[in-house]
Amino acid sequence: MNKDSFIKQATEQLNKINVPYRVQDSADIAISGTFKKKEDEDESAAILYAAFIFFNPDDNTVYAYERAMSNGVDISKDPSYSGVVVRKVDNSGNDESLLPIGTILSTIAGIAVSFGAAFRRTDNEQLAKYPNISIPPISSANASDSAFCTNCGAKMPAGTRFCTSCGTDSKSPPAAQAKPFVSNDAPPVYVNANMTQRANPAYINPGVQPVKPRRKVPVAVIAIVSVLIIGVLVTGGILIRNWIQNKKPNDNTNINPTASSAPGLNIGSQEGSSVVSLGVAQYDLGNIMNGQYYFATKDYIFYSSFDENYKAHIYRMDKDGRNFQSIFNGFGWSLVVIEDWLYFSGNQGDTIDGTYNIFRMKLDGSSVERINNTYSYGMFLYDEYLYYMKRNTDYTSTYSVCRSLLDGTGEEVLAQYGYNPVIYDDLLYYYDNQGNMFRCKPDGTDPQVLLTAEVGFYVLSDEKIIYKDFSSGIYMCDLNGENKKLVKTVQDMSINTVNVYNNRIYFVQYNQDNYNYTTYSWPYDLVSIKTDGSDEKVIFSSSSYGMYLNIVSGRLMLMDYKYDTQTGLMYTDINSMNTDGSDLRLLTR
Repeated sequence: MNKDSFIKQATEQLNKINVPYRVQDSADIAISGTFKKKEDEDESAAILYAAFIFFNPDDNTVYAYERAMSNGVDISKDPSYSGVVVRKVDNSGNDESLLPIGTILSTIAGIAVSFGAAFRRTDNEQLAKYPNISIPPISSANASDSAFCTNCGAKMPAGTRFCTSCGTDSKSPPAAQAKPFVSNDAPPVYVNANMTQRANPAYINPGVQPVKPRRKVPVAVIAIVSVLIIGVLVTGGILIRNWIQNKKPNDNTNINPTASSAPGLNIGSQEGSSVVSLGVAQYDLGNIMNGQYYFATKDYIFYSSFDENYKAHIYRMDKDGRNFQSIFNGFGWSLVVIEDWLYFSGNQGDTIDGTYNIFRMKLDGSSVERINNTYSYGMFLYDEYLYYMKRNTDYTSTYSVCRSLLDGTGEEVLAQYGYNPVIYDDLLYYYDNQGNMFRCKPDGTDPQVLLTAEVGFYVLSDEKIIYKDFSSGIYMCDLNGENKKLVKTVQDMSINTVNVYNNRIYFVQYNQDNYNYTTYSWPYDLVSIKTDGSDEKVIFSSSSYGMYLNIVSGRLMLMDYKYDTQTGLMYTDINSMNTDGSDLRLLTR
């Protein structure tokens, strides 16, 4: 499910029933208001209502925490509570509207299910809120006179002692951990916006199988199904046949995988930056952010795919396209070759089980070793270390940036609550769950805040940061976060799958509202635009459940997830094309 699209739909419905909310503050959606029972004329009998909503992409579940206080008693646990009809009261004490109080969460639940996610009410407030995090302080020059509540994280006007959202006394001792950093500006309200995250075609996070949306399916059934199929779908790279294998359809023609007009192509070692495949410029690190499910060396080409019987493999062929063979029965991505070892994140077996452990094996598929048995992905090599994201155990919807030695020992946590690490010019870049972007030394020390509360996904290319914000805008700035400029804003659409090659940005745009319940897909366009915002063109169009993009040797390799209505199986088409959309080839499975 796409987080931005969910927020958009949910807040539009909350607007219709006149329920106040904040977005991306202490939770994806934080709701608070004052109500009175319809038949109750006692002006003192107000119901103080609060709810927090959070979409966890890892288990494809929307979590909701709700509390309704009346005369000091929480009435939300009463069996008849949801049917109580209440009147909303404005700040002047005037009645505004009538609604059953259970409508609020039932509305959220219906939207979650319509997007193919499960919905779960929880008594654990933290499951429905952003985790508490600590980040480096921002210089006083950027600080505002506003404060943030130490309990719920809501923004408080200067001089305010009691939080207007939850009533907490700001003079009371603060919690042990700092609250999440948010922008000094008011958080955006998604009245007419659309979402990635991802996933993702909502931004589909690794390990999350798309739940096939069906109308009128009970929420409980959706929840059970979503749990069973977690991990069957991941970002980037499954079922891809190397485009080099396809000089002609269905043959292995000798094509030099390093041939490209771009300067600075990697030749197998990359001083000062993350190691990428041959055929990729040293300064273009977008494939790492998109899964790096294809990796070429001077001798071999490795990639992940499924065979015609829907069984997962890692394949190897000679650089001339000959001696094609499966060397691993299972799924793997974040591929990287280090000397005579192939490293990857994935699992053994015919399908994707969503465990995402880190493995290594010899280049012929022998000596398979599991060197990390925790949920980890986004891996790359730098200076004799493996860097990766590792799922946190306290808040399983979040990750930490970690590194280890090449045998998996000596693991270090470099940044808690960090996402999508990459190293360029001996500096580590990542962003957190609040959209703040950082860079620091490769050991995690000396972190600097580059961008605040605005990064939903990013890539590094040609000494620039190109990132997508939370409102489907694409921006570009210098590596220090300065000289920011808007490249493109997509109106009434969502953006997914951003990559950059040769000073052009490639992204997929789609309309979340145009979901086809028969084919389980959205129509989309693959768009190309120069980094200065000019020469925009649609180079390919299709429909898909999820769309992902790698760029190798001047070829776009676009992966589409689709659903076979006859077999009931998800499958993938891989379209390989030139950067202008010409020479389109459908790769075989």
